[in-house]
Amino acid sequence: METALKDTSRKHIINGIFGGKQCSQMVCTECGKVKNRMEDYLNLSLPIKGFKSIEESLEKLIEGEIINDYNCDGCKRKVDL
Repeated sequence: METALKDTSRKHIINGIFGGKQCSQMVCTECGKVKNRMEDYLNLSLPIKGFKSIEESLEKLIEGEIINDYNCDGCKRKVDL
């Protein structure tokens, strides 16, 4: 359907109805600087095993994760000096 609408005035209708944007956020463990990356999506992959409801699954999707060795570009340069 998306391909069929590609060259028409309705080429954005699929994205407008079914699409969205997801923000991935990384916070520097050294200085606290926040880096946001926006990504378009047409579907979300939700974990389902072990969850009693869609709400629980969505909570898991947005749950934060700590990456101990992540530092922003500014802090990486300080370490390299």
